[in-house]
Amino acid sequence: MRKLFLTIVLLLSAVLFGCSNSDKNEGEATAYAPNSDGTGLVSRAVSFDAYDTEGRIEEMIKALQSAEKGKYKAVLPEDSVLSLSYADGELRLKNYAQLEVDDFGLSKVLNRAALVKSFCSIDYIEKVVIELGEADGSELTLTADSFLESFSTEPVRQKMVLYFGAPERDGLIESSDFFETDGSKPAVYWIVERLIEGPGELPGIAVIPPGTKIRSVTLSGGHCVVDLSEEFQNYLNAVPAALTVYSIVNSLTSLSTVNDVEILVEGRREYSYLGFNMNQVFGYYEKLVH
Repeated sequence: MRKLFLTIVLLLSAVLFGCSNSDKNEGEATAYAPNSDGTGLVSRAVSFDAYDTEGRIEEMIKALQSAEKGKYKAVLPEDSVLSLSYADGELRLKNYAQLEVDDFGLSKVLNRAALVKSFCSIDYIEKVVIELGEADGSELTLTADSFLESFSTEPVRQKMVLYFGAPERDGLIESSDFFETDGSKPAVYWIVERLIEGPGELPGIAVIPPGTKIRSVTLSGGHCVVDLSEEFQNYLNAVPAALTVYSIVNSLTSLSTVNDVEILVEGRREYSYLGFNMNQVFGYYEKLVH
């Protein structure tokens, strides 16, 4: 097989050296990989020779390309070409989705979980963005907290609590639905996606403007950041801004893993949504619930 060379484009930020993470040991990280029978992850310590983030990413890639018979499998094939960039705590994988298996299988989930958890164990890397390469430019933003604690060979049926608008537009109605996941997308992503779709057969009315797209949904340490497309700011059927905001916030904080929520538009924090100040962190708001 013809040897292909790894292409790495690293964009280092000046704020790099201003960040810290007390849970990570400088000069060390953890490499994760699927176990030999493909039912879960195993981990091993990685000690870096490099002192800079660029060099440590390269060393982690080499670790992810290695395998040990009877113990763990390689996460990245040696002959793959991986294009990535790094800035401000975010590692962006530009073509990784093209290297994944196409089936709805456990191997894809394990590889994705191993990849993200490994890179996030490196100092200063807080999240990994996987560009999906679809026509709408969609992507997944994942952290070490994004994956289920256990893995299954079958899709997991998971309950989600959703808040849609009351028909009178004076509050929110609580309802529930289920989704099946293989663990490759975090529950927070599924919830936002479902809210954008609207209630369907569930009670209530849609309160998120149609055409809104998910740019990313990130969960880390109980803090969830939702980044939506500019269509989110469109006016929708005289729905008060508070209903739209807390439809998202209350739904996400129904998860035990989410404490509070930020809602961004095109990456911006400082903006107003129909006069509602969005440059803040939101928690569950019971008074709007019928």
